[in-house]
Amino acid sequence: MEIRKTTTPAVTLVSGQKPASTQVKQAESQPAKQQTAVSQDWHLLEQGHEQLKTTSDFDADKVAALRQSLKEGTFDLDVSQIASAMLRQHA
Repeated sequence: MEIRKTTTPAVTLVSGQKPASTQVKQAESQPAKQQTAVSQDWHLLEQGHEQLKTTSDFDADKVAALRQSLKEGTFDLDVSQIASAMLRQHA
C-alpha cells in the first residue's frame, strides 16, 4: 500500500467575496449586540445559585452522628444495601 500526499487545488474567489479569514476578523472586531431581555429560566438559575452559596456541602449533624456511632461501636454496615444501591446506580 502506498500513501501519497495530495495537494488541495487553489480556491478561486467569487467576485466581491472576501476570504473567510478576513470575514472572521471583521466579525471579531465588531461589538456584539447586548441582550437586554433575560429569560425567566436565567432568573431561576440565579436564585438557585444564591441559595447554593448559603448551603453546606455536607450534613454536619449526620457526620457527627456517624462519628459517635463509630466511637460507640454501634455503626452497622449493611453490605447488601450498599451493593443494591451500586447496582441501581450503574444499571
